[in-house]
Amino acid sequence: MRAARLAFLAALAACVGAGPAGRAAIGPNDAVPAATLLLPYFEVDPAPIAQGQPAPRARALLTVRNTRAIAVLTQVTVWTDAGLPALSFPVYLTGYDAEIIDLRAVLVGGALPASAPADADPDDAISPRGPLSEDRAIPSCRGEMPPAPLDAAARASLRAALSGQPSALFGGQCGSAAHGVTAEAPAGDGLLRGYVTVDVVKGCSDGPRDGAYAATVLATTNALTGAFELVDNAYNSAVGELLVHVEASTTDPRTTTAGAPTFYGRLVGWSGVDRREPLTPRLRAWAPQGGIVDAAELIVFREPAGPVAPFPCGSPAAGEGLRAARAYEEGGQSTPLAAGTAPFPLVTQRVMLRDALPGAPAFASLDVDLRAPVGATGGPTSAPAFRNGVMFVIAGAAGRFATMTPSVALPPEAP
Repeated sequence: MRAARLAFLAALAACVGAGPAGRAAIGPNDAVPAATLLLPYFEVDPAPIAQGQPAPRARALLTVRNTRAIAVLTQVTVWTDAGLPALSFPVYLTGYDAEIIDLRAVLVGGALPASAPADADPDDAISPRGPLSEDRAIPSCRGEMPPAPLDAAARASLRAALSGQPSALFGGQCGSAAHGVTAEAPAGDGLLRGYVTVDVVKGCSDGPRDGAYAATVLATTNALTGAFELVDNAYNSAVGELLVHVEASTTDPRTTTAGAPTFYGRLVGWSGVDRREPLTPRLRAWAPQGGIVDAAELIVFREPAGPVAPFPCGSPAAGEGLRAARAYEEGGQSTPLAAGTAPFPLVTQRVMLRDALPGAPAFASLDVDLRAPVGATGGPTSAPAFRNGVMFVIAGAAGRFATMTPSVALPPEAP
C-alpha cells in the first residue's frame, strides 16, 4: 500500500509540476494541459465512519490544477456508471491554483469544494491568489459560489442514483447498475460508482443537464492537469495515476468538423460543437496475472453511441460487443480473445480480466479495440462504430500491494 501511495504521489508531483510548456497535439490522448479532465472510474463506500470500526471500504480523490496564470472556472460533473449526469457543481481556480476533491466528502457528506471568484471573495479568503495569479469576477456565478452543501434529501437521491437504486434524480427510475446483488443483499453492495468530468467553462450553469452546455458554456482553454487516487481498504491497496487529459481546439478539423468523433459527441449529435478531441478506442496495455500477482482487473471507460435515458431498475445493461481483443505473450505468440457478447456493458466498470477476456495468458500485453463490431451504427457519420474509450489495468497481490497502469493509444484503423 505504501509503495502504491508513493507511486501516486510521484504521478501527482509530475502533474503539479507540469507547466504550460507541453505542446498540445490533438489526437494522441497525451497528458498535456487540457480543457477537460476525466476520472474514468470511482468507487465510494457510503457507510458512516464510526469510532473503533473499520474504515470505509472504498474512496476516491482527484486533484485538479490550473497550469496558467489566468483564472479559470471549471464545472465538475459526477456521472453514473451508465452515463447519466447525477451531480454538477462549479470549482473556481485562480492562476496556478489547485483543488483536491474528496469524492466521499462530496457524495456522502454533501460538502462541495469551497471556491469563489473575485466578486464573491474580495478578500481572497476562499480562493487564495498568489503574486503571479489572476483573480476575476464571474457575473453568472453571483449567488452560486461558494456552492452550498447538499442537504439530506439531495444526498439520499445522489446515493441511490449511483448505486443502482430508484432515485428522485431520475423520476423514480434507475440511472446505474446494482452490483453484488445476492439473495442476502438484494440491493447490491451499496458502493457508489461512476466517473467524473472536469470542464473549463465560461460561466455557471447546470452542467451537461443543460442542453446548451456544449455549445454555449464549454470553453476551449487548455489549462488543466490532474491526477487521481483510488483507495480500497478491503484489499489494503491504493493506486494512483494521471487523469485522462482531453484537449480542445477551435481550428483542428478533427474537433470542428460535423460528423467527426469528439469527446462529448454522443451528447451533441456528433456536431463537433464541444471542440474536444476524441479518446482513441484502440488500446494496448500490459496485463500481468500470475506469479505474485493473483488478480488483474480492468477499468474500462467506453461511451455508447448516443445519449442514455433513465431505465426501470433491474433492467440489464444492453451493452455492445467489441471490435477485437488479442493477447501477446512475452515469447511473441499472439492469441485472439473471445470477449463474449458485451464484456463491458456499462459506460464505466471495474472487472476481473479473467471474466471479461477469458483465456488471456499470464504476463501478456492486451490489444483491445473498443469500437463496436463492423456494421454497427449510431456513432459519428465518419465512423459509425466509433466509441470513446479508456482502459487501465490494476494488478494486485493478496492485499500486499497493487499497481495501476494506463493503456496507450494505437493508431486508428479503417472505420
